[in-house]
Amino acid sequence: MSTFRRILFLALLLCLLPAALPAAPKVIVAGEEAQPAVSSQPPVELYVTAGCPYCRQAEAYLKERGVAFVRFEVDKDRAAVKRMKRLTSDQGVPFIHANGRGLTGFSAPAYDQFLEEALGLP
Repeated sequence: MSTFRRILFLALLLCLLPAALPAAPKVIVAGEEAQPAVSSQPPVELYVTAGCPYCRQAEAYLKERGVAFVRFEVDKDRAAVKRMKRLTSDQGVPFIHANGRGLTGFSAPAYDQFLEEALGLP
């Protein structure tokens, strides 16, 4: 096989490889990307702080379930704090919001129920 054909084969393989891998859920950190990816799922917003272990559990849970979400870091972003205050009187994190519903704190059963009610996910 000629060098040109090898390069062409490798380039084609690299182009097709991402399509063969399972898609990871889309996580957008607020302020990093202007336009979130278009999805059939209503937008899910997760408000977190850096040192919060429950926030990390909530993020891991959403990723495991394949739920795309926008992550707002309220300890670093004043606009995120204002946005969260408009959505809830609670000041705790994690706070998840989707489809007009919100939930403060994290437990897998509560998130299961929230995702079913807010998004219709089983």
